[in-house]
Amino acid sequence: MAVLPPLEKILLQSRESDADAEMSSSYFSEEDALEYNMSEDLEDSPAVTSPPPSSKPEKANKYKNSLDLAICSPSLLPMLNFRFGGDLYNSDHFPLEVSYADSACVTQRPQRYLFQRADWAAFRQLAVITETMVVSNDIDEAIKTVTDQIISAADVAIPKSSSHPRKFRKPWWNDACREAYQNQRRLWGIFRRYLTLENHVAFKKARATARRIRRRSQRESWMTYISSVTSAISSAQLWKKVKAANRIYKEFSFPVIRTGTTLYSTPTEVANIIGQGFARVSSADSYSPTFLVTKRRAEQILLNFKTRKPLSYNCAFRMFELRKALSKVKDTSPGPDGITYSMIRHLDADSPTNLLNLFNRIWKEQDYPSQWREAIVIPILKPEKDPSNPLNYRPIALTSCLSKTLERMVNARLVYQLKKTRCIPTFQSGFRKGRSALDNIIKLETQIRNAFVRRNHLVSIFFDIEKAYDHTWRHVILRSLHDSEFQGNLPIFI
Repeated sequence: MAVLPPLEKILLQSRESDADAEMSSSYFSEEDALEYNMSEDLEDSPAVTSPPPSSKPEKANKYKNSLDLAICSPSLLPMLNFRFGGDLYNSDHFPLEVSYADSACVTQRPQRYLFQRADWAAFRQLAVITETMVVSNDIDEAIKTVTDQIISAADVAIPKSSSHPRKFRKPWWNDACREAYQNQRRLWGIFRRYLTLENHVAFKKARATARRIRRRSQRESWMTYISSVTSAISSAQLWKKVKAANRIYKEFSFPVIRTGTTLYSTPTEVANIIGQGFARVSSADSYSPTFLVTKRRAEQILLNFKTRKPLSYNCAFRMFELRKALSKVKDTSPGPDGITYSMIRHLDADSPTNLLNLFNRIWKEQDYPSQWREAIVIPILKPEKDPSNPLNYRPIALTSCLSKTLERMVNARLVYQLKKTRCIPTFQSGFRKGRSALDNIIKLETQIRNAFVRRNHLVSIFFDIEKAYDHTWRHVILRSLHDSEFQGNLPIFI
């Protein structure tokens, strides 16, 4: 069975017969069928597609499974995607789902700032953070005022990209084509200003040279493209190349999420189901009942981090700490507020001082802004995983760059204090500056070589904890800081 959206009158026939399956398996191999179908497509005759395995459920000790054939016009075939559904729907065949492959439905793209064309001088004049903005009564109100000031200046001084669907570049366009085209445009400008015979001849020569370079590049690119279509590639890769040759590119599309027997396809439903999956992994539902009893008993003991001692790691931040934190960051995607590190680095001379005062106010009053608790979570599908399973996505959280700047300053003090008190094990390489997994590999190699020389046995144990970060017991981390005698603003901020 096939499900088609109303396009036009399409001849779509589904034929399943064991006799045809026996005949096709006896006389034609999969590679021959692909070559035959490709030649028929090019000759403008009806194209026959054979979806991946069979659409019939496996039956033990029964007849051979038959193939499903979907027949449609060659001009329409590259615009469609064929796949099997996973639910039988009380039938003896899996459904054959046919969907659009054309990207014409994509109407808008999210706009982004074009920093290479930014007017930073105008931005500095407009994005001025004053002392009055920072000393307002409410910290949330101060954060909102500072954010609005920076974003309003960015909207004026920094242009944005177009919201129209992106144009795919020509695969044959290279540096030689670009240089020839630029030379042609340059000589055309000279000829327009000075209408002489010599300039006209020079322009026509440049135009002929650019045309010759483009044609040669197109020919070489096409030969390389065709040479990649061999009998070793899969049918999915083959049709991807056929669609690319017809200038049909696949834009981003929301996956269909399955939970049990229910399917979710709208963006809101997909986002909610994936978000619920992320929350379920980090919640207490993933813990065993025995551990939950221990966890509740341990968390009944409250941790008191308040102190009146003038500890050095609790003092106000200074300007060199802010500059050091900004000097080590790279331009990353902004959070919900839209502020980037480039905007923070291009503030005027007085604004960083007032921004530092705002950070110190958050630090001393121990009041974390509510705006910084929000994040844009982007689910990234894990390699070679089923996109319909919501647990096969890795969450990437985009938080405010202002918040991450303050977190870098706090983390620098925390790491320095941990090194000073020797709380970090000697052989730990993760999350340490100048250390990596290569140090542990070299240490292991040294132990192996020593065991060979001394003719001793060497036992190594490797642990791979599933979802270690999501299942981390936060109360134990805070209790470790409490046992290490951390008090005041630093542990409270964490």
